Amino acid sequence: MKCVLVACVGAAVSFGGSMAWACGGFFCSGQQIDQSGERVLFIVEDGHVQAHIQIQFEGNASDFSWVVPVSEVPTFDVGSDEAFTALLSATVPRFERDTRYAPGCEPDWGGDADADADADSDADSDADVGGAVTVISTGVAGPYSTVVVDSEDPDALVRWLEENEYDVGEGALPIIASYVNAGFYFAGLKLQNDRSVGDLRPIVLDIPTDEPCLPIRLTSIAATPNMPILVWVLADAQAVSLNYPELWLNDLYLYAADDGDYGDLANRALDEIGGRGFLVDFAGSPADARAAMNPDRYDTDRLATITDPRELLREVEAQRLLASPKMLELLQTHVPIPESYVAEEISPAEFYACVDCGLECWDDDDGGDCWRECDRCYGDELVESGYEFDGPGLAASIEREIVAPLRSVADALSRHSKLTRMYTTMSPGEMTEDPIFATNPDLPDVPTLRSGVRTYMCTPGAGWDEGGQWDVVTPNGVRACVPTAEWGDPDDEMPAALLAIRQSERGAGRLIVDNRDDVNARYRCSPDGPDPDPEVQYVPGSRFASTTNPWSQPERDDGGLCNVGTASPRSSIPILAGLVLLFGWLRRKARYRL
Repeated sequence: MKCVLVACVGAAVSFGGSMAWACGGFFCSGQQIDQSGERVLFIVEDGHVQAHIQIQFEGNASDFSWVVPVSEVPTFDVGSDEAFTALLSATVPRFERDTRYAPGCEPDWGGDADADADADSDADSDADVGGAVTVISTGVAGPYSTVVVDSEDPDALVRWLEENEYDVGEGALPIIASYVNAGFYFAGLKLQNDRSVGDLRPIVLDIPTDEPCLPIRLTSIAATPNMPILVWVLADAQAVSLNYPELWLNDLYLYAADDGDYGDLANRALDEIGGRGFLVDFAGSPADARAAMNPDRYDTDRLATITDPRELLREVEAQRLLASPKMLELLQTHVPIPESYVAEEISPAEFYACVDCGLECWDDDDGGDCWRECDRCYGDELVESGYEFDGPGLAASIEREIVAPLRSVADALSRHSKLTRMYTTMSPGEMTEDPIFATNPDLPDVPTLRSGVRTYMCTPGAGWDEGGQWDVVTPNGVRACVPTAEWGDPDDEMPAALLAIRQSERGAGRLIVDNRDDVNARYRCSPDGPDPDPEVQYVPGSRFASTTNPWSQPERDDGGLCNVGTASPRSSIPILAGLVLLFGWLRRKARYRL
């Protein structure tokens, strides 16, 4: 099997907290920047893989550099931040809990306003030889200067990177050597001299193969502890990792608590299975993500005809273009701030927000404030002064820089039937094996909405806390009866990992870790009531919504797991495989199965 090795680098991932900014790659020229998150979208079609990689960086433009090992010489393009925003919103897992009461157990206050827990949990072809490093191609992609180099000498490659202001960082040489020895090229990006950090865009690498994976070992150089990683795969079957586990959480921690923490629970569960695995946040139709992108909301033809700056800003806002991180730059280029306002030290953000104030700023009779705080509205002043701007140029730039990249991803979502989102966190010491992926047509979809039920069971005539308990059924199929006195604070001695599954390219996979008995024993329900065998308890909404144990059949041996990966599994870590994707290893020059 063959694998495109592409790193998703430099993404900022936020789960319930403030945005964390990361270096746009493995190395940052001039300074080492911790890499605090990764987001990548793989589109697999027609013998090619498109890797859309979201890059975010905080610092000086001259300090930005990005390097990634690739198995074939890629072509470069720029992508869409808006596409990643839509992917996040359409595929984030959500958790609901339906509260019920057994007859005679209804509370006196007439109901329980239960707060459900939501977890949020983007050339040239001439070859120049310089010493032992060959420059295969150079070019430009949007704001970036691009280069692809080749070498059979890791020391020479490191020297070349340093001489060309790619600061590889301490400890990089042995990792780089492993990729050099496997025959990989190295692709690099830098911002062009006239560009700023604000020009950073997602980068798209198009590689002539259909089997991608992530070179996480090189990422370890600048990774932060428990670094979040989000991978989306768009294909025609569900995506899985072939050498990392598919992890199911003991979601009783979420449904027996009033403030369950998805991220913390995921970290604990991953640690329990050795630090490496993927949770499947979503697997199903790409239709919702396509609708969230909605490139048809943009009407650049309309924008090109507007001559009044007030109307222009109203239309820009109506088309939700102000949400694009690229929009402020385009406005400054084509609708520049008059020099007189610059002399008054009026900021670009203030100027564009108040060209058309929408509503006049006054206090109404109810004492409410105006929705937009503008000391003055500049639109009338601009019209009176005869201000002119380049509307057609703005429309053309919006079409090229914002609409076209978004439409490209949205069109791909329309062509394929399955979108898979996989989530994990990893610390540098755990990044010792590159995840490899494949597709599996046999697996059921994974919804974003996870619905559980709790039913209050009481002792007739007793008080609320006297013998009462909650009978809970979670989306992952856990059934537990939790005394009211322990509600909200589940036993932290329970395992955080419920199941870990070794996946392959067909079938339901094989259980490697099964903690259902341990969980069931801690909060066992009364034998007098219904107490289904936990081995066959699958409830609607769970990963396998049936009464048949999908793991009762022997695992099909399709040969994949023994032939992929660059390192032997650690004996203390169960090697599982997650959902569905087709990825192996590709070695150029001499190709063979590892």
